[in-house]
Amino acid sequence: TENGTTVSESYNNYSIFVGILLNILPEISDDGKIMLRINPSLSDFKYPEDNKRQKEPRTIAPDTIQKKLSSVVQVENNQTLILGGLISHDKSNEKNSINFLSKIPILGSLFKGEVLNSKATEIVFIITPSIVDSVNAPSLKDLGFKHYE
Repeated sequence: TENGTTVSESYNNYSIFVGILLNILPEISDDGKIMLRINPSLSDFKYPEDNKRQKEPRTIAPDTIQKKLSSVVQVENNQTLILGGLISHDKSNEKNSINFLSKIPILGSLFKGEVLNSKATEIVFIITPSIVDSVNAPSLKDLGFKHYE
């Protein structure tokens, strides 16, 4: 430029995780019982239209909602634990009409309708911890599990 000013633009790419994340920290006591610190979380887009536009480029990150649960339980070896409580509520509004008939003055309202839908979903985790005695047992990483912070 004439006055020696240079303008540059920079962009940072990053990803936002939405979905279910389950963090479990096990501890084995001297008497063989297993204490589990269980921290599941559920995250989703705050606005449903953001879910539809995931692949489009955007200048600001979409708003997300996160629900977390924290539990500490003690179980026996191979005892099954059922954990619930992460509930999500979805509401939608659906409008139906017969195109040309719904536009007739006065009579048009007879040919259109609106349906309000409400749905509740609960995520339930079924966990069975097992104490593995073998030193040569495969690690969770070897089994394909990933560690998230």
